[in-house]
Parts: sequence; C-alpha cells; structure tokens
Amino acid sequence: MTPANEGLHAAAAQGAADRSRPYVRVRGLSHEFDLSDGVMSRLLSGSRPRVLRAVNDVSFDIRQGETFALVGESGSGKSTIARILAGLMAARAGKITIDGHAIAANRARPAALLKATQMVFQDPYASLNPRWRVERLIAEPIRHMPAAARTERVHELLRLVGLDPLDSVKFPHQFSGGQRQRIAIARSLAANVPFLVCDEPTSALDVSVQAQILNLMRALQAQLGLTYLFISHNLAVVRYMATNVGVLYLGRLVEVGPAERILSAPRHPYTRMLLEAVPGTGLPRATVQGEVPSPITPPPGCTFHPRCPLAEDICRRQIPEFRDGVACHLAHRAEGAGKGP
Repeated sequence: MTPANEGLHAAAAQGAADRSRPYVRVRGLSHEFDLSDGVMSRLLSGSRPRVLRAVNDVSFDIRQGETFALVGESGSGKSTIARILAGLMAARAGKITIDGHAIAANRARPAALLKATQMVFQDPYASLNPRWRVERLIAEPIRHMPAAARTERVHELLRLVGLDPLDSVKFPHQFSGGQRQRIAIARSLAANVPFLVCDEPTSALDVSVQAQILNLMRALQAQLGLTYLFISHNLAVVRYMATNVGVLYLGRLVEVGPAERILSAPRHPYTRMLLEAVPGTGLPRATVQGEVPSPITPPPGCTFHPRCPLAEDICRRQIPEFRDGVACHLAHRAEGAGKGP
C-alpha cells in the first residue's frame, strides 16, 4: 500500500467497522430555479413569476463503500442533485450530511467537505482543459504538495486507472474517450477523496468502452473503499453498478430500495415502465408512454397520473405519501391488503 492511498484505505476500514451510520445522508432536499422575467417586465406585461421546481423533498442515505444510483428520464432532477452534493450549487431547502459534516441549505460547504467529495462528469471531452498536459490536470487538486511528491502521485494514479506514467506529458486530444475518462477519474482520486459523485460517467462513450470504465470503477471501489452517487438513465448500467436505487420523477423520489429488488420486482408503475423499455429484463417490451409534464406547472396529485395506465381518482387529487420506500396510492393499498401491486 502506498502512503498516498493510506487515507482512503483507513476510511474504508472505518466504514466497514461502522455500517450502521450512513456516510451520506440527504433529508428534505429541494431546489428550484426562478425563470421569471425581470421585475419591470412582469409589471408591464402582468405576467406571474415562473418557478421550476427541479428537486422536491428528496431524502436518501448512502453507506460507506456502497453505490446509490439515481435513475429517471431527462429532466427528473438527477444532475441537479449531483451538483448539489458535489458543492457546485447550494440547495434551497433541506439538509445534507457527509461523513458527519452537515451542510445547511443556502450555505457554502464547510472546508472539510471540499476534500471529501469529487465529481466525475459526463463528458470527458469537455471536463478536461485541452491546453493542460495530463500531469497538470491530475495534479490540480494537490498543488500544495512538493513537486517531486506531486509527480510521483500523478504517476501512481495513472497506473491505478490503467494508463502509463509516460502519458503524463500528453494533452487530452491525444487520448480516446475512454482514456480521457480514466484521466478524469484519476483526477478525482488525487486528493484521496472517499466519495465520488458520478454524473452519467459512461453515457458519452462507446458501449465497449463503457464496460471498461464500469469495471474500473468497481475495481477502484473494492480496492479503495469508495462510495458512489451514480447518476444514470441506463438501467442496464445501474443493475451492474448499484447497491441501492432511487427512482426520480419530476424532482420527486417515487421509489427507493435495494437494486436487486427494484430491478426485479418494481412497485411503482413508473419504475415498471422504465424497466419494460429495457431489453433483457424479462418483462414485456414496451415504450415509455406520453411525455414528461412541465415541471413549471406539474399535474395535481400524483405527478405521474397522466401517464399511468392504472391511475384512479385519488391519484389525480392527492399527492401520495412516500412510505416504505414507495410513493404510490395503489402500491400502498395493495400492500395493505396483503398482496403485491
């Protein structure tokens, strides 16, 4: 074990010793974007404020060494949650706790957390500065280290992600997409961070390269005890990566639970609809029906009811309570009657 990785291995050992306490805890997370025109424009036109509720009262836990995947269609709020947990924006409401450090809404992240969380972005072509050599890209989080130690750490990280230390003098354009994402992962590990926020890290890559990056991420997680928040719309990828899954629809969590259970026996109609659209799940092939409603003017009651083939009158009138891992009137009623939905 190299000295540079001792911190990560120590964190992994501590996490294994205390699995009862979530490493990441999110409670009541909400965020909105004001899309309104200026005050004077609204006064002249008589228009009302336009607010987009991107995330609405989301709560979940991630334990040390596990992968929590957020899934849902585009516009469901996945990337907003990722950016909030990575510290790129502040939530409007709710509370986040990472490794015992609390982050209140509308507050900057504590300095201690800046060294505890890193992000792996979706597009490796855009996330790396094309004018910097690989050594400078990876060493950016550890600029405080002496030059010799910094270079040694860069070489170690390149070997860790399956690249050659000689690649440190090259520029990003000299690498393939998969190699660039390996460089991005090496950069995220440079400061010994135990928690990575991964925003669709393989969606911009070819299918064969996706498998290589996913295998690398799983190997690094096992070796270093990493904890992942994994954002994806690809349920096949989620099945391979995730320990637990949260399903988002219009900014709300509609179902949360172990990945094996959710992907084999979904309880919410939206989760089932997503699974039916994926080949190889064993469910009848179907396409997701309808369009996602506007998050500016969401439907009343259960926001999924305009697309749900099982919707009843209560679904149109009343927002379902999130209870026992699902927010669905029909699922709650079926469970109350002692049978599945």
